[in-house]
Amino acid sequence: MVAAPIRVGMLDSAEAADLVDALAVRGLIGKPVAADGEQWVELHEVHEDTERLVAEVTAAVEAWLADRGREHVEIRVAERSYPVHAASTLTEALRPRRPSRSDRPRS
Repeated sequence: MVAAPIRVGMLDSAEAADLVDALAVRGLIGKPVAADGEQWVELHEVHEDTERLVAEVTAAVEAWLADRGREHVEIRVAERSYPVHAASTLTEALRPRRPSRSDRPRS
């Protein structure tokens, strides 16, 4: 089974390039893509657990938003989409992320 790509979006091209650089600092490899008339940054790691990767990407994006003075962006994974908001403090931006039990797929 191939993991679904993660898309961070509703950006302009300069923001997409900046986000790619910010993700790279954290070891996350993204690429800008245009889809549906919008600019997105797509991350796709075939050998990575998507759930763990979403947590890492969310933490990185929250910090990026706070640093850039943006309020929120959208993250899409497969058919799901949700807003990600800027971290309110440095402590919040740096805390490790773990999916809650309700977010984990049932076996």
